[in-house]
Amino acid sequence: MKKTTILLACSAMFLAACGGKPTPTPAESSEPAPAEVTISQQFVGRYDEMASFGFDYWAILNLYSDGTLQLSGYQVLSKDTSDYKENKGFSYDWGHGNWKVGKDEEGDDATIMSITYGKDQTNVMTGEPNVGTFKYTLYPGANGACSFTCNLPIVSGREAQMVSDGTVQFADYNAFIQAKKYAFTEPTNAIAHLDSENAHSRIYLLDDHKALWVHQGSADNIASFSEFQTGSWSNAGSLVLTFGSESKTAEVTGTTATVTLTYDPYAGYSDPVQATFTGDVANVPAEDPSEVTLKYTFTNTEGTASYKMYSDGTGRFDCKAGGYDLGEDSTWSWASYTLIIKVGETEKVHASPDGTTYQLSFTYTYSVAGHDMPYSFSCGADAYMQF
Repeated sequence: MKKTTILLACSAMFLAACGGKPTPTPAESSEPAPAEVTISQQFVGRYDEMASFGFDYWAILNLYSDGTLQLSGYQVLSKDTSDYKENKGFSYDWGHGNWKVGKDEEGDDATIMSITYGKDQTNVMTGEPNVGTFKYTLYPGANGACSFTCNLPIVSGREAQMVSDGTVQFADYNAFIQAKKYAFTEPTNAIAHLDSENAHSRIYLLDDHKALWVHQGSADNIASFSEFQTGSWSNAGSLVLTFGSESKTAEVTGTTATVTLTYDPYAGYSDPVQATFTGDVANVPAEDPSEVTLKYTFTNTEGTASYKMYSDGTGRFDCKAGGYDLGEDSTWSWASYTLIIKVGETEKVHASPDGTTYQLSFTYTYSVAGHDMPYSFSCGADAYMQF
């Protein structure tokens, strides 16, 4: 039986292909030309566990005929499909290293790889660079297919299953980007939508009071849309759309609503977009404006997070991390001078005012794929008495 320390299973089959590294120019024309460096094997994998939070990555690993390797990545939700050299969503040097066909400690044939995190990578949650070198041992598989679990420099501990079918699927990085670019899926729970013809944009109003702004398409070409921002809507006396820090009231004539919005959809990937949207909102339910009101908003001292408390006992936590807007809905209660905040059945906050200063302070911990981000909030007695 194979030893239990075997890390990975893979075929040792390697195919030469075009699209590898540039061939060096000989120092003198009389010297023999060096062998062309080609892609011997190519692995592709995806990490999308955090896609709902704006992080969706494809990884590509090229093993070259000169014994070097290169690990690169593409952030699908960047929506950038330009040349890889200028592409803001593409990271060439996620990792680099060497590989060889040799023997393992027991004398069995194996492919041995060593990958060191490169300069074009950053922890998307903390902004800090990841460091590390990882060694992988691949063994022949019965069916000729190759796969192994690779550490990716996205968030510490993130991994992706890298797969090779024995061929070189992508001759260059531009072909890889075009094959893995974002493809929009129209939401099934939309109750209305508003279109902007000149900006090729659409806003979907969803039945859960969320709003989805999509771009880079047209009303006749839904598949080319690219989602770039999630917001919200309310219809208590007037139809209000909110995206990020911008809230705009739509002008409604009959059942037709018109609203102009200005927003930075790509969080730095491109210039802000201004567009006027028009659409039929006959199916958008009206609400009693007296039913739900905003009672209080907590904001942390850094201004990077907030917690909103509404009169119906619902709450909303929002924060900005790694250039992305994140958040979650919750419920809250205030009884016997104790604030309790829950997400589903999970209690996130259980806090009471300090007996001396009467300051109410608590920490709200927001988690993304197992990565905890704590945020601290506080208010005085004059504020929390209105709860």
